[in-house]
Amino acid sequence: MSATAQTVFGQHAPSSVVNLEVVSSLEEMQALSPEWNELLKLHRGRNLFNTPAWNCAWWRAFGSGKTLHVLAVRSSCRLVGLLVLNLYKTRLRGVTIRVLGNFTNAHFSRTDLVVMPGFESVVAKELARHLDTAASAWDMALLQQLPADAAWLPEFFRAAQTQGVEVLEPQPGVGKCRMPLNQSWDDYTAQRSGHFRRTLGKTVRRIERSGTVTYRHLVGRAAPATDFAVFADVEQRSWKDDAEGEARLGATGWAFQQDFSSATADGMTCDNWIVELNGEPVTIVHTVGYDRVSYCFQTLFDERVRDIYLGRVAVTKHFESVFDGGRYDALDFNGNSAFCKSWCDTELPFVSLQMFNRRPRSQLLKAMRMLIKRAGSGSGSGSGS
Repeated sequence: MSATAQTVFGQHAPSSVVNLEVVSSLEEMQALSPEWNELLKLHRGRNLFNTPAWNCAWWRAFGSGKTLHVLAVRSSCRLVGLLVLNLYKTRLRGVTIRVLGNFTNAHFSRTDLVVMPGFESVVAKELARHLDTAASAWDMALLQQLPADAAWLPEFFRAAQTQGVEVLEPQPGVGKCRMPLNQSWDDYTAQRSGHFRRTLGKTVRRIERSGTVTYRHLVGRAAPATDFAVFADVEQRSWKDDAEGEARLGATGWAFQQDFSSATADGMTCDNWIVELNGEPVTIVHTVGYDRVSYCFQTLFDERVRDIYLGRVAVTKHFESVFDGGRYDALDFNGNSAFCKSWCDTELPFVSLQMFNRRPRSQLLKAMRMLIKRAGSGSGSGSGS
């Protein structure tokens, strides 16, 4: 048993007797917040996306048409495991299917079973048991973006097989670049290539010739609504517009970002930059600090300033501040694009799981998925859909 578990449970080993409750309303999920945050302090893989602030905000913004299905596992009334799921419908080749899975949309980044150290095995078994018990409610269970090294996963695979829940081969998820901040900014840049340093210098000089540049750094508090209105406005003029002219996040997306990132009581800290050129906002960098990690959520620039690379300079300003500001231990890029990898090529690995139960509809769906996968492999597309 870990030292952490001993601290919580005294000299008694974690009990193998647990009970699981299903939370199905936002009010119930919010009521879990105090003990949820206490559990997070002990969870080995805690991150911003495990927090009640992020999950409650997501549900308020995007939960319409879905059914909340949060699994709370207790031992002697103490919360020892929590997994946020929801039930929703989607379609596969014209067939409507019921999915039990984690939250999923453009804002979704990663998830995990939040678990007390020492309880990984018993909580994983209870999760597998619940999937079997609730099989009449779902045709496919889908857990995406799980940490590939999560300690509970091996026991969950074994328990699911015992329960008759079939878990397909784990599929690689989308990696997230993450950089430890264990050196100064000067030391970091000194290790980069000469081309990297020259490009930064040229960009700064180009900007200085373009007009009056003002950097506004908003850190250590919840950003006001007026700043998020600026973010949304810059997005409307950015290269991230889609073909219909609608910004990628839009009003609902920015309201969601403001909701969770302003939850200072849960440990969130806005750490944003707004860059103005001749008095007009043209570039933003939106980041949120949690548990001494800086999470980069959005970088935007007005298409009219593309040629002077204000976006890269704004990002550089932020990175310099997180290296030398003493507030953070790591920088999480929340992505693995070529731009992210130009700063750091170390990625956190994730996996996704597809599961099927023993009911005829679920087995038929599994057969359809396997046929689609084989057809994709045979065509050389490699899609593995």
